[in-house]
Amino acid sequence: MAKMVQFVNPFVESFTWTWNSDSYTFKPGQPTFMEDWKADHFAKHLVDRELLMGGKMVNHSTRAELLKKCILKDEEVVVSDGKVAMELAKLNKSAKRGPKAKVEAPVEEKEEFEEIKA
Repeated sequence: MAKMVQFVNPFVESFTWTWNSDSYTFKPGQPTFMEDWKADHFAKHLVDRELLMGGKMVNHSTRAELLKKCILKDEEVVVSDGKVAMELAKLNKSAKRGPKAKVEAPVEEKEEFEEIKA
């Protein structure tokens, strides 16, 4: 049995990463069904990118929260191993017709400065 989940890029920019020499691109907010272990792989690298782009370390305290936004657990589906490819194609076809997931703009931390008086 294989467990399928919906992976989504909840950020503003598209994300491209490879798996087994194949390149995958995920547009913001577009859900894609895939095996849970593959979704975990893409989520890890997507969150790494977002944290680093935000000037944070990859082990930042917000990491777990960001990972949760990439994998929609309420959309979990279990299929028999022999029908994985067929089931994924069917699930992704219906997902593309459905609503997009919420895309969040990056949160910028503002620095506070004292006013300079001339």
